[in-house]
Amino acid sequence: MINKKLVSEDTLDFQKILLNYIKYDKDTNTKIISNINFKELLLNTSSSSHHEVDEQGKYLNQLELDNNIIENNISHKIENIIFQNCDFSQLAIGILNCNIQFKDCNIEYFTIANIEYTPSESYTINIDCARITTININSKDIIHKLYFNKYRESNKQEMTVDYLFINNVIFHENFKLHNCVIEAFEMNDTDFMKNADFFMSVFKNGTLVESKKENISKDDIGFKAINFESLALFGDTEFHKKLIFKYVTFKGHNHFKSALLHKGLDLEYTNIQNEMNFYGLTILDTSTTSQETYRIIKHQFEKLGNKIEANKYHALELNQRRKNLQEEEKSFSNCLDRIVFFFHHWSSWHSTNWAFPLFWIIILSIVTHFLVDNLVCYKCTHHSSWLDYFRYMSIVNLDDCLKYNPLIFLFNKVTLGYLYYQFLTSVRKDTRK
Repeated sequence: MINKKLVSEDTLDFQKILLNYIKYDKDTNTKIISNINFKELLLNTSSSSHHEVDEQGKYLNQLELDNNIIENNISHKIENIIFQNCDFSQLAIGILNCNIQFKDCNIEYFTIANIEYTPSESYTINIDCARITTININSKDIIHKLYFNKYRESNKQEMTVDYLFINNVIFHENFKLHNCVIEAFEMNDTDFMKNADFFMSVFKNGTLVESKKENISKDDIGFKAINFESLALFGDTEFHKKLIFKYVTFKGHNHFKSALLHKGLDLEYTNIQNEMNFYGLTILDTSTTSQETYRIIKHQFEKLGNKIEANKYHALELNQRRKNLQEEEKSFSNCLDRIVFFFHHWSSWHSTNWAFPLFWIIILSIVTHFLVDNLVCYKCTHHSSWLDYFRYMSIVNLDDCLKYNPLIFLFNKVTLGYLYYQFLTSVRKDTRK
C-alpha cells in the first residue's frame, strides 16, 4: 500500500513510475489509479495522436493510458478506468476508448480538450468528487456521456463547484449534474441532443449583468440560447437568484418538480413544445415573476388536467396584472380596470380564498347596522341584541329599516351579491368538475 502521493512532475520518467500506482480489478475489468497529484494533465486512453491541446495552455503531462490488459498471452480491452483519491491542478479529457471515473478526487480546473478526431463509440465520463473549483467547457462537440456527481445509492455526497461555464457546446449524449452546489453559473449557445438532468443541484449565483429594461438583476442565473432536444429535468433543484430562460427551446417532456426558486422565474422567451410539469414548484418571491410567465405555468397545468394548480397560478397571473396596471400610463379605461382588479384582489384574492368574502360579508353587515341605527333608527324599533349586527348578512333581508334609505339598501344588496358570488367561486374553484 502506497500512502505517499506521487507528484506528476517529480520525475522525468513519470509514465514508468505511474505503473506502481495502477491496480487491475479482474472482476469489474477495471484499472484503478490511486494517490497521485497531477499538476497539469491531458488525459487520453488511446495512443492516437489525433489531438491538440486547447487554448488553455500547455500541459506538463500528456498521459496516454493503455486500456488493454494481457492475461495468458491474450490481450483484451479494459472497460473502465478509475482515478481514486487523486489531485488535479488542471485536467483536460482528450480521446477516450473506455469509460472513465474520478472518485474522491480534487480538481481545480476541468475541461474537455479540442480534438481533431471523432471516436466511433460513446463512453461515460463520471466525476464523483467533493469539490471542483472550475468547470469550463467551451466550443466543443461532446459525444460522450458526461456525469457530474451522478446520484445513486453508493453516491449521495454533495459536490461543490465554484464556477461552471458552458458555452457553444453540443452534448450528443446524456448530461447529468446531480446534487451539486454551484457558486457561479453561466450557460450559453448550447444544445442537449439527449437528456439533461440537474437533479438536486443548487445554483447560488449567475453572471448576468443588471438591466432594468429586461428586468434582470445583477447575478441572476441565465440559460441563454439553449436547445433541449429531449428531457430537461430540474427536479428538486434550488435557485438563489432569479432563473431566466432566454431564447430557450424545450422539445421534450420536462419538469420542475419540487424546485425551489428564491427570486422568481422568467419563461417569456421560451418555446415549450411538449408538456412541462411544475408540480411542487415553490416561488418564494412572487413579485419578480412576470404575468406572462405565470400564464405559461398555468397553461402547462391546464394541459396536464391539474385544475387546482392552474387556479393557483391564474391568481398569481391576475395579481401581477393588477400591479402592471398601476405602472401603466393612466387613462379612463386603465382606471376602470384598476378598480375591477382592486376589488377582485381584496375581496377574494382573485377567487382563491373563500375566507376573504366571508370576512367582508360580516363587516358589511356591521357597517349596514351602524348606518341604519344612526341614520334611520328614529323610524325603526331599536334592537340592542348583538345578533342585530349580523341581521344584514342575508341578501333577502327586506325589513323596513333598509327601505327607509334606498342608498343604504342599494349599497348593502349590490355588495352582498358581489361578495356571495366571490364566496361561491372561491369555494368551487378546486372542487368543480
